[in-house]
Amino acid sequence: CTAVQLTTDRACASLSNCTAVQYISTMDTLTSDRSCSAVTLSCSAGMFIAAAATLTSDLLCRLPTACLSSQYQAADWTVTSDRVCTAINTCITPLQFQTTAPTATSNRFCRNVTLCSSTQFQSVPSTATSDSLCSNCTACNATSYTFVACSATSNTVCRPSLCPPLSYVAAAGTPTSSPLCRNLTGQCQAAYQYESVSATLTSDRVCSNLTRCKGSEYLAVNATATSDAVCAACSACSTQQYFVSKCSVLADTVC
Repeated sequence: CTAVQLTTDRACASLSNCTAVQYISTMDTLTSDRSCSAVTLSCSAGMFIAAAATLTSDLLCRLPTACLSSQYQAADWTVTSDRVCTAINTCITPLQFQTTAPTATSNRFCRNVTLCSSTQFQSVPSTATSDSLCSNCTACNATSYTFVACSATSNTVCRPSLCPPLSYVAAAGTPTSSPLCRNLTGQCQAAYQYESVSATLTSDRVCSNLTRCKGSEYLAVNATATSDAVCAACSACSTQQYFVSKCSVLADTVC
């Protein structure tokens, strides 16, 4: 025989056919047959089918996922599906509080803490499991003054107003002393003044001199007890007009 001749011919065999209750556990090659193994018919107790059997793979069974302490069971496992675990909500303190505690199968529920209005204060602060309580700020009456203003967490503190009529509190009192009182400035002189700032329980009135119109101005708006006069520039007649009366302190030019 020559170098390219063999002493025996090759032998070929048909591939094995796996049955309906088997799967190909080892694939065939050019020189080896496929291997067939029995399909697992069902998962053991406490396990679920993660993947069904195919022509080339067995039934895949797994233990259900165990939820962590930071999770709750959103959906229980079945014969064909895993348990679904979801992260438990976390309330954002101090902006939120817990209304419903989480369980093994339910989430935590949070609600926003009540925000007190500008005329209220927080009389009871919120906790991890309770809302805050708002109360209306006390308004001091006519015979008292605000010693401490209402704040976000405390009510108004009122003290008796000991200043007599026609006076104001120049310096607030203390818990152990009366306020410092000063007499109000007398009424503004109507002939040349107006009250630019009104008196309050804690401040004096302010009188300012009335504006006097210049020679080229007239009185556009009269002064009142609490407002200044308003002057405006005298108008000039156009070339298409003729002069009727000249501008004066009390009236504009009439053309």
